[in-house]
Amino acid sequence: LIQRLDGQQCAITLPQTLPVNTMYLLWPRNENGYGEPVAINKTEAWWIGPRKAAVGDSFSIYGRNLSLGGETTKLYCVERDEWLSSTSQNPYKADFIIPAGWPNGTYTLWAHNGHGQEYGWAESLDLTIQSSVDWSAGSTYNVEDFGAIPNDGLDDIAAINSAISNLSAGDTLYFPAGTFNISSRMRPGSGRRIMGAGMDFTTLTTAPQFINAGAYNGLLDQNLSGGELRDITISAGRYQNPNQRTITIDGSSGFLLENVRVTQKDISTTAVSDNLRAENTSDGRFVNCEIIGYRPMSLGNATSISIEGCDFRGVFDQNVMLYVNGIDGLSLFNSTATSLDDSDTSDGAGWSAGRWVSAKNPRNVYIGDNSTTDMVPRWDDNFGVYEQPVNQGGGNKSCLRGYIRQPAKQL
Repeated sequence: LIQRLDGQQCAITLPQTLPVNTMYLLWPRNENGYGEPVAINKTEAWWIGPRKAAVGDSFSIYGRNLSLGGETTKLYCVERDEWLSSTSQNPYKADFIIPAGWPNGTYTLWAHNGHGQEYGWAESLDLTIQSSVDWSAGSTYNVEDFGAIPNDGLDDIAAINSAISNLSAGDTLYFPAGTFNISSRMRPGSGRRIMGAGMDFTTLTTAPQFINAGAYNGLLDQNLSGGELRDITISAGRYQNPNQRTITIDGSSGFLLENVRVTQKDISTTAVSDNLRAENTSDGRFVNCEIIGYRPMSLGNATSISIEGCDFRGVFDQNVMLYVNGIDGLSLFNSTATSLDDSDTSDGAGWSAGRWVSAKNPRNVYIGDNSTTDMVPRWDDNFGVYEQPVNQGGGNKSCLRGYIRQPAKQL
């Protein structure tokens, strides 16, 4: 049944008598003959993430119609002449595990949802298998052994840098339980693991001298390629320069942040730099992290980034929690977003302004199985239009910027 037809497009309804959960080929025809067939419900594979993984690791295919009628999505590997079955799937995401015995190399994978026979194949995608880092084979350097004393309030950067000077690729820089203070950025190097005793037990924060440490460096400012950051809290404390980021890992590839809390909740709204910035990055994973900030987590010009099981909390009327600009391949799933503490509407210190993700020029994005709680601006009777200076054309100009505050019950 043709619902709408013009010179450029046609909208149709398939007959209800056709079998459900089936792939179809539809040939358009006019007085001049038939056009090329259009595939309906065909498997579509758009991107793979991560693009590089090790034997035993999981990876995902993203696209459309990956699951149709509840059947298991399968991948055919050309080089191995072998099939992989998905461990879980929905129409837009299917998860797989790299089997034991596959040698390192690049493999061509073809997805099929079980319908359409030879006409149902998706476009092929490449997966590179590489050796994983065996952290147990490297050395572990405890910062306490180099003179860092937790909970004494003194600057620990000299002791930490002494430990860092011993690190090689595959080694671990370990922070035991307690709070450590630093007066300048920490740069352990790529291919290293930075690990605490747990994000509720180990905290790295700013010493009083840090406020003059220079702009935009962050407490951790490092290419984290091939490395990990896990089980630790990194906090922009009361001595943080407002121009400082909390973490900067620009240019990193193949990295992992797991069980990490990154927080700006101890500084005021004078903060002007991103909480966590990971621009020009690729094949990175953020797993079970907690992001608390007035400024956003920023991903720019990134490729194949996965955010899984993370908790975003807004403070100081935060405008946006996750800012994405020019990303190709973003997966955000099983994550949450809410205000840090919305009990006091007279003070924005614990509030988000109600926006989780702001995306500019994104390509290939999967957002699924997430939840938000009361993501609305706080009510403020005195909040209205106000004048804020903005930078235009290299000079300071003034513009009027207004918000309408609504109580949550009316939204």
